[in-house]
Formats: sequence, structure tokens, C-alpha cells
Amino acid sequence: MAPPWENAVRVTLRLAIATLTTIVSLLLLGAPLVAQAQPAAPPSGRLWRVGILVQAATGEASARGSPYLGAILQGFRDLGYVEGRDLTIELRSAAGDLTRLGPLAHELVRLPVDVIMTVSPGIDAAMAATTTIPIVMLSSVDPVERRQVQSVARPGGNVTGMTVTFDRGRRVAKQLQLLKEASPRVSRVGILAMSSPLRRPGEPDPHEAVLVAARQLALTVFFVPFDAAAQLHTALATVTRERADALYVDGSGPNILRRHEVAEFALRHRLPSVAGMREMAEAGGLLAYVPDYLDMFRRAPSYVDRIFKGAKPGDLPVQQGDRWSLVINLRTAKALGLEVPPSLLLRADQLIK
Repeated sequence: MAPPWENAVRVTLRLAIATLTTIVSLLLLGAPLVAQAQPAAPPSGRLWRVGILVQAATGEASARGSPYLGAILQGFRDLGYVEGRDLTIELRSAAGDLTRLGPLAHELVRLPVDVIMTVSPGIDAAMAATTTIPIVMLSSVDPVERRQVQSVARPGGNVTGMTVTFDRGRRVAKQLQLLKEASPRVSRVGILAMSSPLRRPGEPDPHEAVLVAARQLALTVFFVPFDAAAQLHTALATVTRERADALYVDGSGPNILRRHEVAEFALRHRLPSVAGMREMAEAGGLLAYVPDYLDMFRRAPSYVDRIFKGAKPGDLPVQQGDRWSLVINLRTAKALGLEVPPSLLLRADQLIK
């Protein structure tokens, strides 16, 4: 029979081992040993009114179910805001009619809202409607050149937010390279784009940048001006007449609004396509290589949070979105009889099956 002190030692050792095992298990499972920091509570005592102005091809009801609005709301939730408790969303959609952006911006100002969140060209419409209500850019291209802000570091005025910066030549070269990887036989590409795209001071002609990128890939390209949705029939007839075997679709407004018709045309004529907008791939285009707008939309509420806590928009530096996404529509690839290389599939951020 063991002496009492030996039994006591055994009990103590068993307890120590059990405790150590529990701690190791928690660490391996990633369980916190201390309480995790929670998002800072939003300013209390009032229900904030957030205006969101979009140019989507659909009305408010459909826009409310979009992943982009979902990203904005997720950004607010991450900061501790609860819709209905801390803020209310005033969503206004131009439903594809850009002439409605101005009146809708004035409507938000008359409510009034505490802040307006929007993208180009809604930014310009909001700026024309108010110089006092803060405007947060969900996404903008060249806000300094467009005179939406005075500088990236110190925007001044009542506008700040997110921007996309890119070298046009490198972006187009990358998009055409991805198209060539997905469909190696492509040789003649129709460029469905605005006839006079925005040109930065000191930047070469954007069309020349496309030509340089195409030559590097041994591609022949031709431009198909498409500045208004009403020009779509003529534009697509040109693509057919010029015997294109692929399409490049830029992310301009008319292309976004008529993306379903463009995607259907490309599929009907068995044309692989690459686009500068995610929506084109979702509508049935083959590829899209685009800035990660969802990431920018999630980040934009941090500006609103700081403004609600007393910061001035003009003092908050503009942030640059630096993430890009590759989207591949595998259904379209199958319909076109294309076997997408595994190396391309591995680089994709989204596969549409």
C-alpha cells in the first residue's frame, strides 16, 4: 500500500497534466486564452442616415441584393454598426440612366443624409448637389485629375475615400495576356471601348497603350467605339464585319449597362472575351480581370466611421485599392469548347461553374 504522500503527488501530477493538455489543445485549435478585442462602439445617441448613390442598371430593390451593397454593410458591421439601430441606409439607383444621378443626389441632400457614398460619375453629381455634406468615394479613378479632391494626401473640401490607380498599358497587356492563355488561337481582337477614354496628364494615348500591348502578344486589334447604349447594334455589327475572333470589353458605363447583350453576342459568335468588369464574366463573358471593388467597398465605411466621430473629410487621405481579381466563367469556357489551363485556374479568385 502506497504512503499518503505518494497518492497526493500522483493526484497533483494528474491535475497538472490535464491542465497542460487543455492549454495545448486550446492553442492548437486557435481558441483565445484572453478575450478578443471587439469593434469600438459606434457613436451613440443618434440614428445616422447614410445615402448611397449608384448607377446600377437595376432599381433600388435589385441593388439592395447586390454583393456590392453587401460589402458596404459588412464594412459597417465590422465597425460595430447595426442597420436600424445605429444607421439607416438611403439607397438611390439611377437604374442605368446617368441623367438621373443629379436629381437623386439632390434628393439625398434634401432629406438630408449625414453622408453620401458613391462611385464615379455619382461623385460628380453629389459634388454638384452639396459642398457641405461629406462624400465618401466607394471607388474613383484619378480623383485629382478629375478635380474631385485637391490631392491624395490632403483631399480638402468635403470629398475623400477610395481610388483605383493603374498603368493603363500594363493593365491592358495583362488582360490580353490572360485572354491569350485561355484561348491560344486568338489572333484578332475587337476592342469594345469608349472612343475618348479619360487621359491623364502626360500619359500616352490610351489607344496606343492597347496597340503596344497587342503587338507584344502578336495580336491584331481594332477599336469599336461604344459611347452610348444606343450604339450597341452598330458596334456589334462592326465586330462581325471585321471578323474578330475575340473581344476585349472595357469597364465603361455603356458596356456595364449592356453587358448581358454583349455576353450573349460573344457566346453566339463563339468569341472568347476578357473584360475590365466582373459583371461581364458573371453575365456570360469568359474572363474578367478587375480591381477588387468588393474589398474597396468594405473598406469605405471606415471613412464614414471617422467622419461620424468628428473627422473632416478633407483631412482624411484617399486610399488606393491595390488588389485585383481574376474571374473565369467555366460554363462559358465549356460552351466555347475551351480547356482552361490548370495554371490559369490556380490563379483565379473566382470560378463561375
